[in-house]
Amino acid sequence: MGGGKSKRESCKEVFGQQVYFAAKRIAKGRDPFLAVISYGFSGNEALELYRQRRGIETFFSLLKKRGFQFEDTHMTKKARMEKLLGVLAVSCALCYSLGTRTGKEARSEAQDTRASR
Repeated sequence: MGGGKSKRESCKEVFGQQVYFAAKRIAKGRDPFLAVISYGFSGNEALELYRQRRGIETFFSLLKKRGFQFEDTHMTKKARMEKLLGVLAVSCALCYSLGTRTGKEARSEAQDTRASR
């Protein structure tokens, strides 16, 4: 979870079960905190798993609804779907890399412009 400022973690017993709780202040989003509760992982482990899950959900959202339109192919053959998914994964990674690089360059240019004034 990029942009996080602080983490808190604790373990309590609830109805005879050890339950882990972790909360993290986040810089972006509609809520100022992210809280997770788990009985199988420590609080910090649960936060890390959530971060990974969030990345996977974002990836599939890109494939399905926001630009790559994977579902519109109506493919049913497994081998073809696997190949297309591989191509889309590489395409998504390249787009992300390009967007990140472009954003850094734009910020750098803006800073240079401000510094030359």
